[in-house]
Amino acid sequence: MGNFWNKFQLIFIYFCSNYCRQWVSPDYISTLKKLTGIEEALKNADKIQGKRI
Repeated sequence: MGNFWNKFQLIFIYFCSNYCRQWVSPDYISTLKKLTGIEEALKNADKIQGKRI
């Protein structure tokens, strides 16, 4: 169950940082990434896709 929740958080934050920028404060997203500890995972995902958040 915990593994599913981690994946859900990753997808949710990735979605928000890409598509919801105009509604969600970048500072809020940045803080959320640090709190959840998946900032590194997002960076790795960016490298795979060849784009930056």
